[in-house]
Amino acid sequence: MDIFRISVISLLIILEVMLISIDYELKRFNEQENKTEIHHVFKVHEMSCTITAYTNRPCETNEDDFTATMEKPVQGKTCAVSRDLIHWLGGRIYIEGIGVRRVNDLMNKRFDATVDLYMEKVNDAELFGKVTKRVVFLGG
Repeated sequence: MDIFRISVISLLIILEVMLISIDYELKRFNEQENKTEIHHVFKVHEMSCTITAYTNRPCETNEDDFTATMEKPVQGKTCAVSRDLIHWLGGRIYIEGIGVRRVNDLMNKRFDATVDLYMEKVNDAELFGKVTKRVVFLGG
C-alpha cells in the first residue's frame, strides 16, 4: 500500500510539473506571437510638417462646431491635418516639442504636409504662428 501511494504521489508530481511546463511554453509562445503581431501592425510614420494653429471661428472652419470625427474640439488635444495625411484621421500623432494630439479634423484642400492645432483663443493661435516640426504618426 505504501509503494502504491508513493507511486501515485510521484505520478501526480510528474503530471503537475508537465502541466506547469506546458503552461509556461504556451505563455511564451503567445507572448512571441503578440510581439510579432504588434511589430507587423504598428508601423511608425515620421515626417517633417508645417505646424499652425486654428480656432473655431466661421472664417477658419465650416458652419458647425464639430470636427470631421463629430467631436467637439479641445485645446491641447485636437488637431487637424492636411488632406494628404487623411490616413492619420482618428489616430494619434506626436509633435516634437509639443506633445501628443488626436487627429480628428481635416484642413482645406490647399494645404500639404500640415498639422493645424486647435486653440480656443484667436490671440493664442496668432501668437503660435507657423513652425516646422518632426511629426510621428502613432496609430489609432
